[in-house]
Amino acid sequence: MDMGDYAEARRRLEASLALREQLGLASPITWLHLGNVAMETGELAEARRWYEQAKAGFQAANERHGLASSLKNLGSLMLLSGDFAGAQAVYEQSLRYKLEIGGDIDGLLKNLGDLCRQRGELQAAQTYFLRALGGLLERGSSLLIPDVLEGLGRLFIDLGQGNRGVVLLGAATALEERLGRRISLDIPHLEQCRIWGSGADCRDAAFEAAWTTGRTMTLEQAVAYVQGDTN
Repeated sequence: MDMGDYAEARRRLEASLALREQLGLASPITWLHLGNVAMETGELAEARRWYEQAKAGFQAANERHGLASSLKNLGSLMLLSGDFAGAQAVYEQSLRYKLEIGGDIDGLLKNLGDLCRQRGELQAAQTYFLRALGGLLERGSSLLIPDVLEGLGRLFIDLGQGNRGVVLLGAATALEERLGRRISLDIPHLEQCRIWGSGADCRDAAFEAAWTTGRTMTLEQAVAYVQGDTN
């Protein structure tokens, strides 16, 4: 989705919100979606305002599905802002609601993995990522698998296993493209892969070979690669 699409999405959401306000109706789901649009366009203060408003609306309605979603998104915003303690608190609160209502928790586990990795808690991060991957495989859901592979790729690099990390980052990017999704991988991190790898992993040729290996993997091959590395 490009910026024009976000502008159109915002216009429609604001029109829906105005109509509901005229009717005196609460609009927590619309507030949540407006927060998502603001998050995607980098307007973090506005996103937080909408997420907080959505959270309050869902709490007032005792709608725990929506409450869990608003908390999860709020946690992602806090993580992006560097508020690790705040992110952990709302992620864990969202996880409790998800477990109570029986919703899938794979996305939350992946987010907790990201949080732990960024805090340097690498073993905890690996546990969360692998739990998320296991849940996705058990449910037969592939949509979030590239995100988990990306998290594991970054984690392997942080653990000094540069070759493995680059393979998984290559696989994650290729799988995202095949799903028609916007690529989230940041180039500066890829440049760091060249430095953080050990031994031959530091050389450009080795980097490109690992990257190409990952890019040619199927989803099943990428999952098998992870399972072979972590068993």
